[in-house]
This record gives sequence, structure tokens and C-alpha cells, in this order.
Amino acid sequence: MGPGTILATNEAREVLSIEADRTTLYGDLILRVNRTTARSSAYEGNKVRLVGRVDTLIEDVTIDGARGTGIFIGSAASRFTIRDVRVRNTRADGIHISQGSHDGTIVRPHVSGQGDDGVAVVSYADQPEICRNIVVDSPVVENQYHGRGVTVVGGDNIEYRNIRVTASTSAGLYIAAEPQYDTYGSTRIRVLGGTITRGNVDSTVGHGAVLVYADNGPEHKVTDVRIDNLRIVDTRTSAPSVVGVRGPAANFSRITLTNLAISGTHPANVESFPAGLTVTTSGWTLDGRPYTPTG
Repeated sequence: MGPGTILATNEAREVLSIEADRTTLYGDLILRVNRTTARSSAYEGNKVRLVGRVDTLIEDVTIDGARGTGIFIGSAASRFTIRDVRVRNTRADGIHISQGSHDGTIVRPHVSGQGDDGVAVVSYADQPEICRNIVVDSPVVENQYHGRGVTVVGGDNIEYRNIRVTASTSAGLYIAAEPQYDTYGSTRIRVLGGTITRGNVDSTVGHGAVLVYADNGPEHKVTDVRIDNLRIVDTRTSAPSVVGVRGPAANFSRITLTNLAISGTHPANVESFPAGLTVTTSGWTLDGRPYTPTG
């Protein structure tokens, strides 16, 4: 399919729903909506919805506007590949992976102007399966008007590589188990390389650039998290910390934060860890000089 433009004229029924195995959507294709008036959580308000199928490829597609999410991957979809997509001006997440979807790869997505998280892996505890075995390589997220940059809020064996997040309203990187939305824990999470610039620009949100958060009880822990080789630049100076681990210490284990290069922030406000939790740290720098986190 493509090149060309598909224009939705009714925001309440704008979804392109993929409901067959081994489907390909590609070819310099633009999916656009005339206008949106309000955010919607209905499936029909997403621009592309992948419904529990296998071996789907979405490549070289532009999504311009959606009442909901730009690309919604759900219903235990598997073996999906999303490559070189551009998602802009959505009212909800740019790309949202949920409902036990697994064994997928997302490569070089560019998300901008969205109304919630840029690329999000989310697993709610009332869903029968957790999202798992997903790699997101070289995502770019910028200039959103609400939400976090890249996230894992309930997931197992999720890896982000070479992230680039600019001007996130909340955390640029967020790994969590949330009581607010009753999510699963997050286990075997890797974030390897990249840059977060001007994280948490919204002064009403106390996240900082990187936030690892667990407060949904000890049955939903955040464990085996490794964040390595990340540049963090110009975080809002009034943020509670640049890098934070928050929640009861019993809700975490094996948190490793290494080779973080932090610059352009208040030196007294770099990191915050809960009392009683040992966080493994090494190789940090602050404004180009070696820095030893104290929690």
C-alpha cells in the first residue's frame, strides 16, 4: 500500500484495524484525520490498531493526528515489526504496546507533538498476560504536550536502545509499577544508550529526567533494571531529582545505573533513592567530572 494519503473525516471512526496474520502496511503512506476535538480511549479513536495477530510489518508510514493513540498494539499481538514510522499530533500515546503483546521490534520511530507517552509498554494487572520480549531501537520522542518520553509500566524483558527524548513534560524515561492504574511490575528492563534533553519541563510534575517507580505492592516489583550509557542534559533545575528511584525499598531489587553523564542541572539535586535500597552505580559524571551518587 502506498505511496498516498488516507484521510479520515470522522474522528470517532478513524481507526485502521489490522486483523489478519502476515499483514504489511508500508510505502510512504500518510494516515491523517481532518481534525480532533477531544481525546478518546475507544479503539475507534486510534489511528492504527494491531489486533492480536502475528508477523505484522508496518514500515515507512506517517500518522498525522489521532483522537487516541497513533499505533495501538494489543490483544497479545506477536512477532510484529514497526520500522521507520513517524507519529505526530496524537491526543494519547504515540505508540502504545499492551494487552500481553510480545516478541516484537520497533525500529527508529519518530514521535512528536503527542498528548501522552511517546513509546509506551504498559501491562495492567487485570490483563491475563504481561507484555514481554520487546526491543525498541533508536526511538526519537520530542515536544509532547503531556506525558513521559519512553516507558515501561508493567513488562518483562523489555529493551530500549539509543533513546533520544527532548522536552518531555514528565520523565524522559519512566520504568514503573503503578498503583494509580494497577499495573504489573517491570522485570528485566534494559535501557542502553541515548540522550534525554530538557526532561520534565512541566513544573507541576515532579519526575525529573529518569524515574524508576514502584508503589503497587510487593507483588508487583520493579526488579533487574539496568540503565547504562545515558546522557542527561538540562533537566529542569526545580525537579525533585534528575535521576530518581521512588517507592518502598521492598518493592525493588537489582537496580543498576551506570555511566550516566549529567550536565546542566543543580548539583545538589542529582539523584534520590529510597532509604534501605542499594542501587548499583558507577561511571557517573556531573558536568564532565567524576561524580559518586550518594542517594
